[in-house]
Amino acid sequence: FLGAFIAAGLVFGTYFDAINQFDHGVRKVTGVEATAGIFGTLPAQGVSQISLFFDQVLSTALLLIALCSLSNKRNKLVANAQIPIAVGFMITAIGVAFGYNCGFPINPARDFGPRLFTLCVGYGSEVFSVGNYYFWIPIVGPIFGGLIGTWVYHGYSKLMKVHIGEDDREIARARYQVDLQNITRM
Repeated sequence: FLGAFIAAGLVFGTYFDAINQFDHGVRKVTGVEATAGIFGTLPAQGVSQISLFFDQVLSTALLLIALCSLSNKRNKLVANAQIPIAVGFMITAIGVAFGYNCGFPINPARDFGPRLFTLCVGYGSEVFSVGNYYFWIPIVGPIFGGLIGTWVYHGYSKLMKVHIGEDDREIARARYQVDLQNITRM
C-alpha cells in the first residue's frame, strides 16, 4: 500500500507539468480532461458493479492458480530462473483479457494507495464515489479471488495426487535421475 502511494507521488511529480497542461490545474476524476485514471483504476461506463466484482474475483483467481502452479515444487513447468518471465506473461495475459472493465487492479494495494494519493493532491472525494462507490471492488474482489484461486489449485492438486498416487520420494528420485542424465550428457 505505502509503496503504491509513494509510486503515485513519484509519477505525479514527474508528470506534474504535463498533467497541469492537460487539465489546466483542475483535478478531475471523470470527463474529457480527467487525469485521475493515471493513478488508480476506474470502471468503464455501463459496466455493473456485479460484473466489476466478478472481473476482479476471476482475474485474481486465475493469477493465483498460475502462481501456485509455478511455485509448486512438484511441477516442472518452467525452470526456476524462468518463473519471473512466466509470471510476467501471465499478468500481461490477464491485463489483456480483463483490462477493459476496470483496468485489472488484481491487487488491493495497487489501487488503494494511488487512490488515496489522488485524494490528497486535490482530486477530491470523487475518487471514492466514482462508479457508484467502485473503490471497494479492487480491495475486496482480489481478496476473494486470491482465496478462491488458491483453494481451487490446492483442491485440484490434492484430488490429482490421490488419483495418480504420487509419492514425494518417487518424484524426487525421478527428478534426480533426469538431472543425473542431463549432467552426464554434458
